[in-house]
Amino acid sequence: MSLTHFHPWSMRRGNEVWDPFMETGFSDRDMEMWNNKSQLWKPCVDVTENANGMMIHCELPGVKKDAINLDVADGRLTISGERTQEKKEEGEKFHRVERSYGKFQRTFAVPENCKTSDISAKFADGVLDICIPKPEKKEKPQKISIQ
Repeated sequence: MSLTHFHPWSMRRGNEVWDPFMETGFSDRDMEMWNNKSQLWKPCVDVTENANGMMIHCELPGVKKDAINLDVADGRLTISGERTQEKKEEGEKFHRVERSYGKFQRTFAVPENCKTSDISAKFADGVLDICIPKPEKKEKPQKISIQ
C-alpha cells in the first residue's frame, strides 16, 4: 500500500486535481507544466491554409516585437521568446494571478521544397501572422514501360 499526500482543499477526480475554490480541474500534465518554471506557457496558435499557402496566427499579448524570435532550420519553423512579468508595486496584494509569464517556444513543420526566403511575418496588436507560401509543385511521376 502506498501513501498519498492529502490536501484538504483539493480533491481528485480520476487523473485530475480539482480545487473547489477555483472551480477548475487541472490534469496531471497541467500540474507538471505549472511546476516547471522554465516554460510556463505556450501561446495559442491557429494554422490555416488557402490557395497561396499556410498561415500561422500566434497570440502573443503583452510581448514586445523585439522579444520574439523566428528561426527556420531542418524543415522546422520555431517561434520563441519571452513574456516578462510586470513589476509589482509595494503594498499590492494579489488575490489571483492567472496570466502566465516566462519563455515560450512553438515549432511547426515547413512543407518540403518551400523557399524559406519567401516566408514572411508581421506583428500587430499582439498577434503574430506568419505566411508560409506553398512550395512549387513537383512533376508528377511518369510511368516508364519496360521493354
